[in-house]
Amino acid sequence: MTSYRELFKEFGVRLIVAFGCMLAGVVAGAIIGGGWGVLAALPFVFVGTLVVVPSITSILAQPFSSLLYPSKHLDHTMPMYSIPQSKRAKGLYEEAIAGYEKIAVEYPDEVKPYIEMVTIAIMDLRNVEQAKSFLGRGMVLLKDESARKVLQESYNAVITRLEVKPEWLREQESRTIVPEKVERTLPVEEPDGLTKRRYHPGGYMQDNKDGFVDDRKTIARKH
Repeated sequence: MTSYRELFKEFGVRLIVAFGCMLAGVVAGAIIGGGWGVLAALPFVFVGTLVVVPSITSILAQPFSSLLYPSKHLDHTMPMYSIPQSKRAKGLYEEAIAGYEKIAVEYPDEVKPYIEMVTIAIMDLRNVEQAKSFLGRGMVLLKDESARKVLQESYNAVITRLEVKPEWLREQESRTIVPEKVERTLPVEEPDGLTKRRYHPGGYMQDNKDGFVDDRKTIARKH
């Protein structure tokens, strides 16, 4: 879209040419004189009008062009996100990343390629280190602070969807809290140290004896 400055610059040049043509017509008409002089001047006036009219038309049409085509990037093509998106849908994750990297180079102000690459690295490839590299690259190359903020927030949101158990949780789950068979465990050493007994809800199990013996003293209840 042509700016007003360029339009008025072109209009000035055309106006000078048109003024020269009309001046030549006036001189020719004055020399010839009479009705023939007017006829002789008309071609010069007509040419001068043709020279200046296109610029006037462009200046008057500029506001309507701005309404119909408001974008200042109309002379640039839009990023073709459909190609890497289709690659990802087919499971071609590395090719999809390559496509987004190409878009990031051609359109350095676009934040979406970095978001998509981070998402593929985390959700599809389960590669956190690769995702961090995409994040770092975007934070360095993106000039707009708001774009960098969007990229960081997108990374924080996606990384939470990666179900990676921390080391302490994996270690805890690997431990056996309660043995599968209580009978296979050794009797517990009692505080008095006199005998090894294992408590059971029904009493105590003595060494080398079958069943449970409840040797606890009981006190008769008085009514």
